[in-house]
Formats: sequence, C-alpha cells, structure tokens
Amino acid sequence: PELEGGGAAGHLAAGGGAGRATPQVFNHLMQQLPALVATMRAHLQPWLPELISVVLQHWHGPLLLQVLTLLEQMTIVLRHALRPHAARLVPLLAAVLERDTSAQRVPSLTALGALEGFGPDLPEFSGLLLPPMVALVADASPGSRTLLETLEALHRLSAWLPLPAAQLAPLLLRLLGERRPAAVGREAEAAIESAVETLLISLLCREGRRWRVHRPAVQRRLDELGLSWPRYERL
Repeated sequence: PELEGGGAAGHLAAGGGAGRATPQVFNHLMQQLPALVATMRAHLQPWLPELISVVLQHWHGPLLLQVLTLLEQMTIVLRHALRPHAARLVPLLAAVLERDTSAQRVPSLTALGALEGFGPDLPEFSGLLLPPMVALVADASPGSRTLLETLEALHRLSAWLPLPAAQLAPLLLRLLGERRPAAVGREAEAAIESAVETLLISLLCREGRRWRVHRPAVQRRLDELGLSWPRYERL
C-alpha cells in the first residue's frame, strides 16, 4: 500500500529508509520503482528531481541494471520533463554502451531503450554515441537476440542520429549469410535479415544521393545470397 501514493514515491526516490533498510530490502524497492513510475506516469513529475538523484547516486554501484531500467521507464512516461537532464544522463548512457562486457549485453540494450527517450537531443552527442553503437553491432554473436534487438534499436534511433553509413553498411552486409550457430533457427535468421534490410533502408533514406557509392556492394551481396528485397529495390 505504501508504494501506491505519490508521497511514498518521493520518499523512496529521496532515499528515505535506504539507510535503515537491509541491502536486500533496498534492492527490492529499487526493482519496484520502474513499475511505480509506469503506474503513476505524469503524476510522478513533482518527484523527478528525487528520481534523478536516485539514478545518479546508484549509477556506479551494483544496482546499475535496476537504475537503467528505472531510467528507461522514466524516459517513456516523463520524456519532455527529462530533456533538461540530457547533458548529464546521455554521456552516462554512452559510457554504458562503451564499457559493457556482459554476455547478453542487457545493460547496453536497456541503455539504448533509455536513449530513445532523449531523441531530439541526441544529435549533439553523436560523437559519444555512434562509435560504441557500431561496436555493439560488430561484437554481437551471429544470430543472437542481442544482435536483433540492437539492429531494431538502431533503426529507431536513426530518426535522430546520423548513423555512419560508411561504417555500418559493410558491417550490415557482412551479417547477411554469416555463419551462425546450429542453435539459431530459420525464424531468428529471417528476423535478423529483415532488421538488416530495414536499417539499410534507413541509411539509404538519410544518405540520399550519397548512397550511390554503396549500391553496388549491396546488390552484389544480395545476388550472392539469392536475396530479393522489394522494399529496398523500390527506393
């Protein structure tokens, strides 16, 4: 019941009780904050400074994944209110992309989700964001869920970020027909192929006439693999 009220949200966000709670209890409370934010939505805006304080306080601790999940949810329901905090938060998210070495890259994928909420403010951080994003695609295991979710996230982020066609196009073409573990089924392979096509179309639309330098390589790769992409070919 205590978690249902805005006052309780402010109390939690301000760290109320954190010093008295055991680490296990506080960890549980942190896990509940994203759901609380999703439920209360805009009603939590008065407590935004306290929520930001929680995010910053625990960013470099063992609760980073919970903090990232909280921030991702905040960007969904408090998007416009968060824009003044982009200068502090976007570089932190970029650092997660750069330093994450976990097997499934869950922190990176959560960080990409949070970055979507800062969409219009992202171009000024392109220099920080684009290198680790390209590396995330390059390092993902062939056919993995991580690769698929990364490609899908980059497509959404391409609405704001000038994704580097010169680096991404060859990388995306390499993914097509890449040898995958036997455990990767045809359905997963088809999903990645579709995501590659969609992202290449996004690059084409952004590049315009400059895409001419990439067309021969794309066509060669499609011919080699016997692929037909009607959506791409119509452009």
